[in-house]
Amino acid sequence: MSRFADVLPWEWIHNSARWTYDESRHCSMGYERLKAWELDPGEIPLGTYIYESASAEDPIYLLGMLYFFETKNIRHKPARAQLFHSYGDSMSEHDMDFDWADETMHAGFGKHWLKALLALRGQDPTSYDDIRERCEQLVTDFVKTATAKEVADIKTAANALLATAGRLGR
Repeated sequence: MSRFADVLPWEWIHNSARWTYDESRHCSMGYERLKAWELDPGEIPLGTYIYESASAEDPIYLLGMLYFFETKNIRHKPARAQLFHSYGDSMSEHDMDFDWADETMHAGFGKHWLKALLALRGQDPTSYDDIRERCEQLVTDFVKTATAKEVADIKTAANALLATAGRLGR
């Protein structure tokens, strides 16, 4: 948010504050779901590769990375909500629907502000998808640097979570 506060108008601060608030709420909803399912949040593998993959690039890619991830999985949200419905998990269904609605708005924020930054730089504002594509490549390249041990550790954690979820689902 602060990275572009001096170059973009007040509306940027307003939108990015909303975006940040929404993402914090999504984290809170996810945390509450994990607790309700009796999963240990400490066992969930999380990483900072999104930001690490863009950190050596032009700062516009930090915003581009947010736009990339907001648009990357949005198409899966309705199907995930339906799965929660089929499991009888109305709270998770609600949370996923809520997340889907927010992600739609966030994707709009990302597109709008990438176009604004490109225009301020004298670049073609319609090339915002080039930024998104570069971010996708940055993530792909960064993920390829994972060591065999890191991949094995993530798979071990994922399998343990699946086993726990299987036991809880019975």
